[in-house]
Amino acid sequence: MKPVLFDFDGTLADSAPVITDSYIHTLRQEQGRDYPPEFFRQFIGPPLEDSFAAMGADDVHRYVRTYRAHYREHMYETLLFPGIKQMVATLAQAGVPMAIATSKRTDYASMLADRLGVGQYMKVVCGSYDGDPRAQKKHRVEDALSELSRQGYDTAGAIMVGDRIHDLEGANANGIATILVAWGAGGPDEWSLAWRVAHSVDELEDMLLDEVGVRRRR
Repeated sequence: MKPVLFDFDGTLADSAPVITDSYIHTLRQEQGRDYPPEFFRQFIGPPLEDSFAAMGADDVHRYVRTYRAHYREHMYETLLFPGIKQMVATLAQAGVPMAIATSKRTDYASMLADRLGVGQYMKVVCGSYDGDPRAQKKHRVEDALSELSRQGYDTAGAIMVGDRIHDLEGANANGIATILVAWGAGGPDEWSLAWRVAHSVDELEDMLLDEVGVRRRR
């Protein structure tokens, strides 16, 4: 059965409030400047190093440390999007092998996935670590596919589910298709590049079950 890889922030989890607050805190402390919350929407998804470089950080690693210190204090305020837990459970019951491929630190992603009740359904969680030289989304997708293959799963036809162009680019680099979800931080310009777009969790579940050959029971 075809594996499904999920991005975490903006796809499974409604991480935007905590991430935005952590960005605001970091720029206030490091630059003494306040930005409107909507400014940070574009930076939900990419690696932190890339985001802070784009914000003009004079020392990206210091900014990342400041961000993560604040994020650790508030990360458990993160919630799943409504319907996600049931969807993941349904896919697992159907026998779909699933993984998380995220730019978030692996330990944070694993702890949050477990706390939110979806970690038990994932065969692997692939994220980053401090000082990771392979920091792009294509590396996370590659890691997830490699680990699934090592566990004996056939990764041919695997599907990436994400919300940003970085998920699409990471999947393309590994030769797999992408479904972008409309409830994350992306927008129509990014959606137009995806294989398919899901506008609701129910629609995403139907797409995935149809793709792996399982008929959903109504």
